[in-house]
Amino acid sequence: MATSAPSTPSQRCFVLLDELDAALDSPTSQRSLPYCVVLCLVSAFIWTWSISWVPPLLHNQASGGSSPALHPVAIKVSSLPSSAVVVDCGSGKAAAYRYSFNKEGAPYQEMKLKVALKLPELVVAAIDSPVALEPLWGLIDAAALQVESNTSKPAPIFFGATGGVRAALSDGSLSETYLKTFEHALRARYHNAAVHFEVLSGEREAQLELRATQYAFADAAALFGAEASEMGSLSGGGQTCQLAWGKSSTNGNFKAIVLEADLFGAQRVTNTVGLTAALAWWDEYLTQKIDEAGLAKAPGSRLKGPFGGIAMQAIAAERIGLAGRVVTAENVVRGCRELLAHAEGDHSLESAWWEAYYFDEVARGSNPYGLDAPTFNLLTVLTVARLKTVVEAALEPTALLFFTRARNLRSDLPKSGASSAGHPTDVEWALGALLAYPWD
Repeated sequence: MATSAPSTPSQRCFVLLDELDAALDSPTSQRSLPYCVVLCLVSAFIWTWSISWVPPLLHNQASGGSSPALHPVAIKVSSLPSSAVVVDCGSGKAAAYRYSFNKEGAPYQEMKLKVALKLPELVVAAIDSPVALEPLWGLIDAAALQVESNTSKPAPIFFGATGGVRAALSDGSLSETYLKTFEHALRARYHNAAVHFEVLSGEREAQLELRATQYAFADAAALFGAEASEMGSLSGGGQTCQLAWGKSSTNGNFKAIVLEADLFGAQRVTNTVGLTAALAWWDEYLTQKIDEAGLAKAPGSRLKGPFGGIAMQAIAAERIGLAGRVVTAENVVRGCRELLAHAEGDHSLESAWWEAYYFDEVARGSNPYGLDAPTFNLLTVLTVARLKTVVEAALEPTALLFFTRARNLRSDLPKSGASSAGHPTDVEWALGALLAYPWD
């Protein structure tokens, strides 16, 4: 099949490296010592050059799959930074997103970095030992590094804490005083940058997720039909789940349901009472929470969608093979039940089926934190069970959904319909914060 010639410096660099590697592997080169030494020296020089210069080049290029890229709408503000950083501290990890804006004001995700940590624990530990915050500082430092000259204005930082911090403040394991001390430390470390610090309420998180979903699904009408002008969002993290629908603008004209759906708590229950009893409790608990939110049980009275399933709900959909395409709520419930059928019995996760499932998921790159098989499989079951109950109890069976963690967004806004891979941009509340925050 014909291939196109490399068109950028970084692409040409990697093609040359491949050619050098092939030359070094050839028997002819290896039999000729002087020739082999020369090739090694040249290859080492190019690798050294690439470490210093290729990453910035790659940051300015489109990446991602072959799916059509969306044409995002520019943010209308009087003055935009060249880039901005949004930090998301959830219940079990922290992620730092670096976004850039093109000349029309359209944002796209330049990079994402993440590390497993729990902010409440770090904040408490840092009172006696400030070095405890180093993993977080390292994450933010890496995202906030300027590719431009040293005279460039530092990238502004939006630091948001979500369900894990909300829960810690609620149960008293983290005090407002300690959190304020951390905020001061954050501002002092990045004193040259504009820093916004916020503990997001569940409703605020839902609104920003809705904003991100409606922005990333600018092609909703093409996916779901003309009636999909106001797409909803269905998300989940380690502590909570959010459903939101309506208009995501800052005037508050939207509706949201925030469910306390603690996966870590469900894991502890399972370890105490066994898997069978825990799954029954999990389903009953989540159904009750949805009922308390005011969704009637009568047919035709639940949410009709369409919804974009994002974050951990998208991960759950990946585990049952239903991500990346339009599906009905009925399809989702059926897919969840099929996987959960393999989790019948307290010791079912020790079966050969789950052992094979674990290694298949690891091979697909679905275990970035290196969880062992029992932990990974249990969290998979609890996450899929949560998705099943939420969709079954809150949505009409015919409601349409599209699950994805990221979508390809264009950064050049061409007037023509030229194809482009675009920039893979995570559909998270962080993108919603980027869109909603007055960066000027």
